[in-house]
Amino acid sequence: PTCCFAGSTVSVAGCGGLKKGSPQQMVSALLEKIGSLPEDTQIFCGDDACLENLAFALHVEPGNGHASDRLEWARQQRSLSLATVPTTVREEFLTNPFFRCRGETLMAATNTRTAVDCLAELHKRRLEFGHGCGGLG
Repeated sequence: PTCCFAGSTVSVAGCGGLKKGSPQQMVSALLEKIGSLPEDTQIFCGDDACLENLAFALHVEPGNGHASDRLEWARQQRSLSLATVPTTVREEFLTNPFFRCRGETLMAATNTRTAVDCLAELHKRRLEFGHGCGGLG
């Protein structure tokens, strides 16, 4: 499969910080660039706060069964000292709220109308959520 070395732009079920860029640039990076790669593209990220990111994903989108299943899988991986990286484009679109910011569920949850505003609000809430923010900052 195709590989993408995303550095800190993507973390498993999360995204990087906005100190050096705007929400519009992050939406472009996640949805237009990385998101346009084939579904089975393996994403290698520089940060892994997978458990914390998936807990946040379920906090903002409690009905996301894919995120719930993935959190259970990640806990099992960690209990066996196994990696949760790489991820795939498909997995991120199913479980990562920052990849899902165009969806009605998250726009309603964040009281926003655009993907850019939704991502910005999710980013703010992720920082407030805490529990180790991976690349966020």
